[in-house]
Amino acid sequence: PTITQDTPIIERDELFVIVKAERGYKITSVTAGNETYTLTSNDNSNEITVNFTVLANNGVAALFSSSNTTIEVSADFDDITSPTDPTTWKIENDTLIVPKDADSNKIDKDLFSSAGDSFTSIDLSATKITTIGNDAFYNCSTLKEIILPEGLTTIGAGAFQSCSNLTSINLEDTKVKTIENNAFTDCTSLETVTLPNTVTKIANSAFWGCTSLTSINLGDTKIETIGINTLNECTSLKTVILPDTVGRIETAAFQSCTGLTNLFFTSATVPEIVEKSNDFPVVAGAFLGVDASKNNLTIHYPSTWTDGQIEDLKKKIAASGMKNVDIDNNVPKFESYTTLPTLSLLDAARLFGL
Repeated sequence: PTITQDTPIIERDELFVIVKAERGYKITSVTAGNETYTLTSNDNSNEITVNFTVLANNGVAALFSSSNTTIEVSADFDDITSPTDPTTWKIENDTLIVPKDADSNKIDKDLFSSAGDSFTSIDLSATKITTIGNDAFYNCSTLKEIILPEGLTTIGAGAFQSCSNLTSINLEDTKVKTIENNAFTDCTSLETVTLPNTVTKIANSAFWGCTSLTSINLGDTKIETIGINTLNECTSLKTVILPDTVGRIETAAFQSCTGLTNLFFTSATVPEIVEKSNDFPVVAGAFLGVDASKNNLTIHYPSTWTDGQIEDLKKKIAASGMKNVDIDNNVPKFESYTTLPTLSLLDAARLFGL
């Protein structure tokens, strides 16, 4: 850049130059006209203000470039991108650029927590990262999209908590086994979640408060427990397919899922479903706050279940804290299925009001 003013620049005039390095770079020197300031180890190489004073050289101001009203200003930078230090990765066009040679196997706590840098997407697909650490992207409210690497196995506690603009998570091509507590809590814009068949654990409160989530297919996973508060307050959730490995649905697992329309059981046996209890200690049932009389709620079970299993399921649902249950009048509805439908077919059926 150049600095131009209408009045002549004269000896002893002062010029303050403010230079800020973008992420992934550091400032090495600042030049104004013919004068250069080289940074020392005591200087802040991320942002610096350099004060140049115009000195006379045989009667001519030394900072002058070609006239007495213009000074050329420039700065030199070094690239400090480190494949093992995500804090040095560059942001270009609102996208966090992860080096292809990144060899870190973990994104640790708070590396992007409440990030001042307003990136909206990140692509980790070329990396060797296996773990997204606890709170790694906590409160990254500008993050809308993330592409995860194939080798990913663990999503830590609170890893994406309060990423309020994140709209989708696709883990289908990863090797994720564990999704820890509060991993996606309060991701209020999250609409779709795609899970791989490698998942064996979804911990407590993992999707609590994901108010835009409309469906979740757990059918291909190998989880044995739907944890405490796992899908609590997912108020837009309409369809849930449970895995055939599930043996227990915990306290408040589906509390306040007020939009629930279809719930599919796929296991060979009826899982334990935590009952509501007003005795001390008070226990919130697994389906507390879900209204059986709304949304034409239908609970689906395999056609291979016996009459005894069906009655057992009805009793457990009635005791789960679900409101307005009337088993004698088939509220909610209980229906068997032979072939499990796909979520896409269910979504189409809702679209046409079927």
